[in-house]
Amino acid sequence: MKWIDIEERLPPQDVYVLIALYEDHKTGPFTHVQPACRYGYQWVDGKDGEEISLKRRRVTHWMPIPDPPDTVVGFPEDVEVSCSPHPTDKAAD
Repeated sequence: MKWIDIEERLPPQDVYVLIALYEDHKTGPFTHVQPACRYGYQWVDGKDGEEISLKRRRVTHWMPIPDPPDTVVGFPEDVEVSCSPHPTDKAAD
């Protein structure tokens, strides 16, 4: 997969993608990558669902989130590998 410049094409709305977020920070400019979703002209953080502030930052590129691996090495076959729900996240009865 290649990074797509947002000037070339925006990602579809309501779909999580990886974004490259350029920030003009007081210690110097840098770019970081994070999951996000686009709703109109707003970007929503893929980690906490909060709107991403674009005051001193801008989204420059995006790419689809890659598929997870087909196999997981090191786990017994009878162990389910999943991020959600986490095994320690038990609802209170």
